Amino acid sequence: MYTKPSNPDAPAHSGKNAGLALPMVLVLITAISIVVIALASYTISNLRYSRVTEDRSDRLSAADAGMRYAIDQLRLRNAGCVLDTQKAVLPGVAADFNGASAAVTCQMVTTGFEGIQAYAAVMTGEGLGVNEYLLSAQGGASKPKTLGGPVFMTRLNYSDGTGAFDLNAPVRIENGPLLYHDTTGSSPCTSVRSSTMPADIVFTPELIFGPVCVTVGWKELFKSPAVPDLTTLPIRNGSTDFTDIDGCRLFQPGRYTVPPATADEDAYFQTGDYVMDFSDEWEIRQSIVTGGRINPATTTVNDVNSTTAACSALQDADPAALLPVEEFGITIYFAKAARLNIATQASAEFHSREQGANFVSLQALCTPNGSWCNVGGDGGLGVASTLTATSDFFVNTDSGNAKELVAHALIYAPLGSLDIGNATSTAEQKMLGGLIVSRLQLQSSASASNFEIAVPTSPITAEILLVSTAVKSGETAVQAIVQYRPYEPVLDDRIKINSWRVCETSACTTTGTNAGCGSGDAVWTSDFWNSSNTSPTPDHTEFTSSPTLSYNWGNGSPNAVIDINGFRAEFTRVVDFPSAGTYRFTLRTDDGKRLFVNGSPVLTDWTAQTWFEGINTVDVTFTEAQRCSVSLKLEYREISGQAEAKMTWAKLS
Repeated sequence: MYTKPSNPDAPAHSGKNAGLALPMVLVLITAISIVVIALASYTISNLRYSRVTEDRSDRLSAADAGMRYAIDQLRLRNAGCVLDTQKAVLPGVAADFNGASAAVTCQMVTTGFEGIQAYAAVMTGEGLGVNEYLLSAQGGASKPKTLGGPVFMTRLNYSDGTGAFDLNAPVRIENGPLLYHDTTGSSPCTSVRSSTMPADIVFTPELIFGPVCVTVGWKELFKSPAVPDLTTLPIRNGSTDFTDIDGCRLFQPGRYTVPPATADEDAYFQTGDYVMDFSDEWEIRQSIVTGGRINPATTTVNDVNSTTAACSALQDADPAALLPVEEFGITIYFAKAARLNIATQASAEFHSREQGANFVSLQALCTPNGSWCNVGGDGGLGVASTLTATSDFFVNTDSGNAKELVAHALIYAPLGSLDIGNATSTAEQKMLGGLIVSRLQLQSSASASNFEIAVPTSPITAEILLVSTAVKSGETAVQAIVQYRPYEPVLDDRIKINSWRVCETSACTTTGTNAGCGSGDAVWTSDFWNSSNTSPTPDHTEFTSSPTLSYNWGNGSPNAVIDINGFRAEFTRVVDFPSAGTYRFTLRTDDGKRLFVNGSPVLTDWTAQTWFEGINTVDVTFTEAQRCSVSLKLEYREISGQAEAKMTWAKLS
């Protein structure tokens, strides 16, 4: 047998392995491709994640910068959001970091305006149609007439020509907002921006004050001052019942059925209460009239006008200085159609007299009509004022030379008109205790140097929600709640930051729905007991469907079966809070109160106090498990005088 020699250079089994090469190459290529794709995908994902992280970092930087700038602007009193009760963009605040743009919105959690104790001017608009103005200004175009302090108008419907303003001269509202009550739209308030106001309305400082809408009317905000029992006053005839002493006529407190004779004769009205019970004009003409001893609680020497030597001597000898508790000032009440006219070469100065919780100079008597005119609002005389804003003026100073009117306390005539005529620059027109009238008409000389309607500035501490939202491939927000004190003279003390958090926009806002709850009660149950009732069964019960609690009975009572003084009450409700967090409860009462949350007392203040004194706050924190079905109970007691109870709450964090 012949055997073929082998070839040492030939590959072993080369014929069988040749078919495996291509599949192996394909497998290898596929594996490499998968690795490459995975690496590419990983790289792209990393890049994308890095971009997302970078974008969020940019948003956070922009939102944080916007928030810090907004807070700095508040410190500088550039508080545009205070001028709007709705959510508004804080003007002039913006930030841009690497393409992330931020804007800051602000919303008042509590306005702070609830604590205002005095208003420079209130225009109720009572008796006026929608086509009639509430505020008029003529003359003195070179210098604004000053309303120093907060101002309230029942409407601002000027843009549609219905006439809230009749301005041919500037009016400056200084150190206070212009509050107004809007009833024109379906929402609680239709906001009006400062930039859309008439050009003759000037705010100082302009970046902190402006128009602010409130959801309640003037009758809920401004109660009638307490009126004493006037039935004991002696009846006097103003044309004969006076005494001439060294060239000054001396008038004594009483109920005058004929206007006092103050034309061509200087006069001093002794400290006390007066009623002008006639339907005529009381004219002060070519004379100087001074009323009451100077009240050191409200008046400084610099605020006092000069008077004649004879009348000054009678003022010094006023018997009110010898009373066991010395008294000051006068209050003049106007009945029927009685009205006051400061005529040619005349001057009248009325010093402030305390009436309950108020200091009052001039007041139109009225019959009970809701909270604005309390029970006893006519002093028991049954002779209410019949003046209206469209009939005769309540107080008027004629145009011409040297007509002066200085009132050191409140002028109260919510149905009447106060008209300040075009007097010379040397004549003083000063209402230093504010006024509440239906319509205010202002004229003055070219300089208006002695024109002033003002009150002492009230402290305001508003709580403001700031949200700085940045946008760049998504949204990131920084939210803060701050306490704002615009009047605080120390720069660093104007702002106190209560909370600061970073969140996505959806997490920074609440929808208003109480998700996961549903057991809350939208109705307050209000039970009232007379002081003589010691049983658990109330004398009167009523139900109120309002989100918060707000009662104002003036000098009256909740119901005819409840006594005016000495009654007590309990207000109860089950509440679902929209989200977990800390809520601030603000209570304001006249007189005492105690608040229970889920049966535990969280606030007690049983002291006798006025509406202005009786403000308390307490913070309560609810977890997610605690925010539903929260039981609230407010115990209240009335001692005497005014009777009011109000409770609101707002989330802090």
